[in-house]
Amino acid sequence: MGGKLKEELFAQLCARTGEPLEAARLMGLSEEAALELAGKPRVRAKIKRHEKALETGARGDAVRALLRLATYSGLDGVKLAIRGESLTPEELQKLNLAGVSSFKYAPGGGCEVKFFDPYRAAGLLLEMSGEQKNGAEEFYKALRESAGQLADS
Repeated sequence: MGGKLKEELFAQLCARTGEPLEAARLMGLSEEAALELAGKPRVRAKIKRHEKALETGARGDAVRALLRLATYSGLDGVKLAIRGESLTPEELQKLNLAGVSSFKYAPGGGCEVKFFDPYRAAGLLLEMSGEQKNGAEEFYKALRESAGQLADS
């Protein structure tokens, strides 16, 4: 493996694991080689770049998940509660249960469905948008993307 490729892979693994020695183990490198790589300024810069990319990706995932919870209609959760036992496996697979936090069937035949709180999800989104100076722009962009995905489906 070439030097630059090795440095890049090491930086990616360090960013993901948070541990240079774990990254070295995954690559089959010695402890000395890991310490040497981790000591290079350009490798440290690559690690920081990968950490930032992971953080940005995780933040985007969190925003999309909260948007799903904040905009969940609950219709499929109600369908599960009312018709759950009569639904075929194929019908169950098609249900959107993103906003369902739990469900349980009672021995007598009833079903209890609990939903995530959409107002709490919206509040968390607003909190997240305030954490960054361009948070509102990110929030509205994610909201537009989510609305577009809902319109497509």
